[in-house]
Amino acid sequence: MDLYERRQLRYKHILIGIIVCAIVAIVSASTTYYLTTINGVNILKKNSNKSTDSDSTIEAIAESLKSFRTVIDRYYIGEIDEGKLLDYTIKGYVEGLEDEYSEYMTAEEWEEYQMSALGNYVGIGIYMSVNKDGNIVVASTMKDSPAERSGVKQEDIIVEVDGENVLGMESRISFC
Repeated sequence: MDLYERRQLRYKHILIGIIVCAIVAIVSASTTYYLTTINGVNILKKNSNKSTDSDSTIEAIAESLKSFRTVIDRYYIGEIDEGKLLDYTIKGYVEGLEDEYSEYMTAEEWEEYQMSALGNYVGIGIYMSVNKDGNIVVASTMKDSPAERSGVKQEDIIVEVDGENVLGMESRISFC
């Protein structure tokens, strides 16, 4: 295949991509309009019958997602990670609240949050963090761990590990 043919092929792929994007945009706009309007009434409009409105909204969202999924199944070439799709769908739904106190976390994000909130787990059975002076501080001990059995307490400062002074060595936490 020569350079001219490769360019033509690239332009065809770009054109097909643009057409697919346009089709998806038209289908999604039409579907969203159709699904949010039932019998001439906008179901997303707030009214006094909140539970009926909420049920209708959930049904409309489900139908809209089904329509998007049909388009994705038809045109998307790559692998689909169902768990990731679900996580990001829920994440978007919660973010739509625009509430600074509401957040959805994936299992991995929750685990990471727990580690950052409690410090890092270390093999002797402690969670640790670093104080403003760069010292390693025990955030808590795990129940029945070697650290708890040996009397390590919350807010103890780790001074030495295997004979090596670790005061002020926050960047070397990984060796604990």
